[in-house]
Amino acid sequence: MGRTFILIKPDGVKMGLVGEIICKFNGKGLTMKGLKMITVDRPFAEKHHQNLPKHKLRKNVDYMISGPVVAMIWEGTNVVSIGKKLIRKTIHKPSDLDRDIGSKLIHGSDSLESAFKETALWFPDEPVKVLSDAAEPKASDIGRISVTGFDPDEDVESALREHFASCGNITDLFIRQGSGVAYIYFVGEGAVDKALQLNGSDLGGWKVCAKAYPFKDHWPVLVSVKGYDPSLTDSEIEIAARDLFSSCGVVKKVCILKGFTVVYIKGFDAAEKAMNLSGCVIGRRKVLVEQFTRPPRYTVHSRRGRVTNPPRPAGFNSFARFQK
Repeated sequence: MGRTFILIKPDGVKMGLVGEIICKFNGKGLTMKGLKMITVDRPFAEKHHQNLPKHKLRKNVDYMISGPVVAMIWEGTNVVSIGKKLIRKTIHKPSDLDRDIGSKLIHGSDSLESAFKETALWFPDEPVKVLSDAAEPKASDIGRISVTGFDPDEDVESALREHFASCGNITDLFIRQGSGVAYIYFVGEGAVDKALQLNGSDLGGWKVCAKAYPFKDHWPVLVSVKGYDPSLTDSEIEIAARDLFSSCGVVKKVCILKGFTVVYIKGFDAAEKAMNLSGCVIGRRKVLVEQFTRPPRYTVHSRRGRVTNPPRPAGFNSFARFQK
């Protein structure tokens, strides 16, 4: 019996593959012992990649800090080799995850020794505590617009910030050089609607052309449910979970694991609605509902090439769960 460390990288989280990956590992008979979703800073990322050669270090660090990652501890017999088989390509054919998802989205320990070191780095205090996200903005309060109409050669950033300041908290304003398009990110109730009311207004001799720049919310959010009656069958748990979360949106999938269940829900503000159901009863016991992933809402525009949905989500303060 051993442990291994698995990391779902930013693109894997952004693509909404967390639940699918967890289900695949669980399906191999492994037990999850630790789980943490976090956005790391540069010094931490450099420490994780400290054994890489210098010419590869910066690229890998930049990628790791570009968005939230999911760190996990899995336990089981031959756990390292099972993890490697799930993630990496074999000589003859791709593994399940490699064919379905792509190995560049996941990192796994290559030995028990490296698993011990990586687990100690990512999970220094056990059990991991859930950190409060009370101060995080609601997904519905995060929005963005695009603005055109100005001369691309003009410096209009300060003027735009002042013009839209009354709409809400401006978290970022990005103008790609020579494009003539500005992207403004807000946090605040009704901020985008207020900003769109300024469409056609005059700003230093040119008319503002403001348009909504919506986020792609087609990926389901994931929530975890625990505390229900352990005597319930899998089919009873699934039926109860689908019934409980039907008010939050469309329940796309229910993944029953050891000790908790992951529910995929698609719908506007589904994550916030699901959190309000914590304390409801499944099988005569009150359940605890915790947020697993958030909708892809961003407060900072990507500076990395052409990206239509910038990979730096808002509201992803560190939070974690630990299963004994």
